[in-house]
Amino acid sequence: MHHLRWYGIAILFTCLFVPVSAAQSNVAPQTADEWPKLLRKAQHGNHKAQILVALAFKNGEVVKQDFFEARKWFLKAAEGGDPVAEHNLGLMSYVGMGTERSPMEALKWFEKAATAGIVQAKFNAAIMYETGDGVPQNLGRALNLYTQAAEEGYALAQRPTKTPKT
Repeated sequence: MHHLRWYGIAILFTCLFVPVSAAQSNVAPQTADEWPKLLRKAQHGNHKAQILVALAFKNGEVVKQDFFEARKWFLKAAEGGDPVAEHNLGLMSYVGMGTERSPMEALKWFEKAATAGIVQAKFNAAIMYETGDGVPQNLGRALNLYTQAAEEGYALAQRPTKTPKT
């Protein structure tokens, strides 16, 4: 069971950097004065703005930290098929941030983001399939996703995994 904790930590850390870099744009709020403009863009369906609003709530930037609001905005962006939002929803579902912890829900979102090309989502789904962490274990799918992530240059997927012996 000790190894599962490290896999969970790996899932968290592989996702912390993707959303910010993928959502960079000129609509990011620099000050509280710019917040209303960003929020209006998000309310009018701008997916990048929705992600930035979600990240602001998730991180407590410009607004008070609120994981439920962050999840709401990620869901809006995900409805439009945004893979960064899908990846973040996977993270939030995995740890129970703004929702009850649900590995099955996390895997659903990681799979969607992986299909859209988010390499960290491929890695996170692979970890879940390998370990059977709250989902049915599927070593074949895990290997497939690890291979894809490694071929795309994702360093963590290029390292050999050590599965505990039973």
